[in-house]
Amino acid sequence: MKKNYWASIAVVGGLLTTFGIGQYAAPRYSAAVPPGVRQEAPLYNLIHRINRERTRTGARPLRANGSLMKTAQAHAEDMARRGYFAHSSPEGVQPWQRVEQAGYRYNYVGENIVLGARTADMATKLWMDSPGHRSNILDGKFVETGVGIAAGKRGVIMVQVFGRSNETMNVVIENELPITTRRNVNVTLNGFERMKRMRHSLDGAEWSTWRPYSSTANLYLPGPKGMTVVYVQVESETGNVITVFDSIFNDSDEPAKVLPTSDEASTRQVMGGDMRVLQDQGNETVAPEMPKWPLDKKGVPIVPLVFPVLGPVKWSDTFGAPRDGGKRKHMGQDLPAEKMRPLVAAISGTVYMGGDTLSIQGDNGVACTYIHLNNDLPGTDDGKAGPEFTFAPGLKSGDRVEAGQFVGYNGDSGNAEQTIPHLHFELHVAGYGTVNAYSSLMRAQKIQAAKPVLMFPDTLPGGGMKRIDLHFERFDAEKNQIYGFVISETEKSGKTKMVTKPQRKVLNLGPDGVKSVYLPTEAIDLTTLAPGDRIVVIGKPKPGRDFDTAIALADKPSASSTTIPTVIDPSQPGRR
Repeated sequence: MKKNYWASIAVVGGLLTTFGIGQYAAPRYSAAVPPGVRQEAPLYNLIHRINRERTRTGARPLRANGSLMKTAQAHAEDMARRGYFAHSSPEGVQPWQRVEQAGYRYNYVGENIVLGARTADMATKLWMDSPGHRSNILDGKFVETGVGIAAGKRGVIMVQVFGRSNETMNVVIENELPITTRRNVNVTLNGFERMKRMRHSLDGAEWSTWRPYSSTANLYLPGPKGMTVVYVQVESETGNVITVFDSIFNDSDEPAKVLPTSDEASTRQVMGGDMRVLQDQGNETVAPEMPKWPLDKKGVPIVPLVFPVLGPVKWSDTFGAPRDGGKRKHMGQDLPAEKMRPLVAAISGTVYMGGDTLSIQGDNGVACTYIHLNNDLPGTDDGKAGPEFTFAPGLKSGDRVEAGQFVGYNGDSGNAEQTIPHLHFELHVAGYGTVNAYSSLMRAQKIQAAKPVLMFPDTLPGGGMKRIDLHFERFDAEKNQIYGFVISETEKSGKTKMVTKPQRKVLNLGPDGVKSVYLPTEAIDLTTLAPGDRIVVIGKPKPGRDFDTAIALADKPSASSTTIPTVIDPSQPGRR
């Protein structure tokens, strides 16, 4: 039976805006190494560095798999191109779904990601210092891997995908080093059980004599510089013979000796694919210095936060607790609250939303992840809710949010369907990786109401008027009605109340109401608005309908707020 094995959490490293292969491709190679091999070397050097950590603990090295390499590279490029940093894409596609789409039949799968690591050594250290990522790296269940590296405006992103399938039998040369400068190399066989004997070949035609099976061996590479392919045949106790192969580029300056008889041999199979490294063009810039956070007694950074759940929450420290029968560790804090409890931004930064999760990327090397947001229609457990019952109305991926701003609704989505509703909250800190948020949450600011954040904040209601901010759905020109979800309501005094319960509103403007959208500098027909646009309606209330006369401001690219407060009076000429 296929099993999902999931234990990885995002790690945020120091930010970097430029990237060059030279930062990864040590040591220097001779002119004999072709450009294609040089180009892929940074990817395999990262795998090699990870494999060194595995072999130190007795775990066998991982072999590069073409499907996993493509999956990791595509995810790294997608994050770099679209400016998000998360395991889940903005559309909610999860790592195991990407692996399945690539055609990889897995028993176990995991993923590590890191933003801003300058070298393979730095990425490995960040991952190894984080319990969840370290668990993935050292897990003996995984035998194959894929890595991807891409550079975007926010820094270099590295992705490593781990996998195991029923068909996994492979060999790794030199811990997956792509190019060797010495002829004596170490080989390791993975995935073989109850084997009797083995033999090897360097051309697939002439074979060495059969030798007793061994999972590790030393092999001598003869011949001139160039790609060397090693074939291995392994015979089981039942007589079945399995052939595998692997390759490594021989860049050794040592004179070739007569090929010695090898007692053992092994192979590594390089699955081809579009495995390339993206490079930013332009001058190199220095990464901004990250804040020096105070540390708690366990050495965990304490980050200033706004508590992410409005209202009282009874919770305890669950970071590192075993999950799935001990297969993984809990890498966040669970904050129980009823469904539809408002959630607010713990930090200021850029928000990215997808599926039933969201993440906020701060400017100071801190990121927060929110998981298990609501996916049910109010009062049900049907899993049929649209985004209006998951995220704050009017909020879009890529928007800037302020600490304390309303961002979404608590729920029980994902693997929380069989538990009580709760927010799974993760904290990622540059230089530390995924950290225990307990100390930060214990010291977090608790607010009673969401922070007001307005479009056109200088445009105020006056003269007995009111202002309603809406997440626009549609406009009925015949009835002169605007449909949408209420974001906030502002009194003439300028006091704004953020609406944190889903409130669908039909603004009945009446026969004399607004029929055009007025911006500070221009007018746009209401019918040009699209679902999801933000709209501000200001006017005088009248019994029987919401407004007697009104104007509206739309969140369009041409719109801009006035530089000084403006009091709107619909009776002004040109405002009807």
